[in-house]
Amino acid sequence: MKNNKILPHIVSVLFVLSLYTVFFVFSQAWAGEEEKEVIVDGSAPIFGKNIEGARNKAIKDALRNAVEQGVGTLMDADSIL
Repeated sequence: MKNNKILPHIVSVLFVLSLYTVFFVFSQAWAGEEEKEVIVDGSAPIFGKNIEGARNKAIKDALRNAVEQGVGTLMDADSIL
């Protein structure tokens, strides 16, 4: 029972660490480029009572929107980087 309460926190920490890794890689790749700040929104529908799932999808949507706005490229959901 206790593991069920800890698991979402572990997933959240891993998600944040992976975001930091992605941002670090991109910052190293574009070290010569000037920084650009983008402000985006992300959204996702809530099905049933799955608020956490909707939150995760909204975060992914916001990240995709940030990349599109920052790089200026429309990314397909099936794109492989």
